[in-house]
Amino acid sequence: MIENISIEKLNELYVDTIRKCGMYLLSSDDWVIEYNIFEEFDTGVVSFLHSDSLQKLNDAALINDEIMHKSSTLRNKVLELQRKRQILHTWK
Repeated sequence: MIENISIEKLNELYVDTIRKCGMYLLSSDDWVIEYNIFEEFDTGVVSFLHSDSLQKLNDAALINDEIMHKSSTLRNKVLELQRKRQILHTWK
C-alpha cells in the first residue's frame, strides 16, 4: 500500500500520525489517552513511522535525519508498549 501513495500523501499521513500523540493528551483522561495511543495512533505508527516510509520522507527532504531517528525511536517505544499491553491482557 505505501508503495502506491504519493510522497505528498505519505507526508500528510505521517504528520497526522504524529498529531494523534500530541501534548494535548497530557491533560486527557486515561480512556482518551488509551484510545488515541492504542487505536488511532497505532495504525499510523505501523505504517507511516515504518523505516521505509521514514526513508522516503527523508529522501524527499520532508524530514531530516534527526526527525527520522526520533520517529523511529517513537515507533519502537509504542510497539513495545503494545506488546506489554497484550501480555497484560492475556494474564487477566
